[in-house]
Amino acid sequence: MTASKTVSKLSAATWLILAGLALAVPTGVAAALVAGGPMGIRSVIASADPTVAALRAVAGLGVLTFLVGLVLYVVVPSLTPAAAARSYASYRTMLAMLAVAAIPANLISLAYLVLFRPGLSAGPTPGTLVVSIAALELALLGVLYLRIVGPGVLTWQDLGLTSRHAGRYVLLGLGTALALILVVGILEAALRAVGVQQTQSRLYEGIRGAPLWQYVLLLAGGAVLAPLAEESFFRGYVFTTCLREKGPWQAYLFSAGLFAVAHFNLPALLPIFVLGLGFAFVKARTGSLLPTMVAHALNNAMALSVLYFSPSLPG
Repeated sequence: MTASKTVSKLSAATWLILAGLALAVPTGVAAALVAGGPMGIRSVIASADPTVAALRAVAGLGVLTFLVGLVLYVVVPSLTPAAAARSYASYRTMLAMLAVAAIPANLISLAYLVLFRPGLSAGPTPGTLVVSIAALELALLGVLYLRIVGPGVLTWQDLGLTSRHAGRYVLLGLGTALALILVVGILEAALRAVGVQQTQSRLYEGIRGAPLWQYVLLLAGGAVLAPLAEESFFRGYVFTTCLREKGPWQAYLFSAGLFAVAHFNLPALLPIFVLGLGFAFVKARTGSLLPTMVAHALNNAMALSVLYFSPSLPG
């Protein structure tokens, strides 16, 4: 296919995404450089310099254009079953769905911060954490339904949400969790030995010393809602689809890699990637999400409980 034909086949949503990037990236970089260097994001926002203000406005327009294009890229194909089925297995669709889920999640979290202004000096408060987790996980489930389940591309059963062999799979999930906690613990110790400090606990320091009811709410979000949403998306949709359409190597590496990157924690990238590989292996062997949800839930519950009940432990 020639370049001109490829360009002619680009959708309006794709053009908006590209136009948004073309506007936002160069003007955003220029504004940061003028305001205070490549890391001067706060300076860009606060600056009253006319040049920075003009660049900031263009960059903001570019970001808005990009986000509109991204939403349309996910929403428009979901309007008809045929269109939804055409591109559901592409990496671009998977990445776009994850990005679109992050939009309402971040807006809700930002609204909470603006309305309630919780103190952030010692890390996010339990309320901030609960709102952030609930917003992201519900948005992830919503996008998965909108783009995949609603149009009939895959059913919840296709993703692995079944009660078949429930008792056996719960036990398998418990065993999987213990094995992965051991493996990840060894890996994290090895990373610390070479100077890579793990920062996962710092993200949840606000739970230390919080009332019991706040711990319970955070546990419900992190150990119930998060495993349900993330296993449905990363193992149920991404891994299952890639395994079927692209083969095992791409399925394992891409699903685990996307799972790790989505946590936005560079020092923990490798441990989370290993967790993703382990969960994918169990999903491939059983076809069910129940054992991976149980394993995921136990992993998160143990991490949160250690923080809450042992506040003197180092982060």
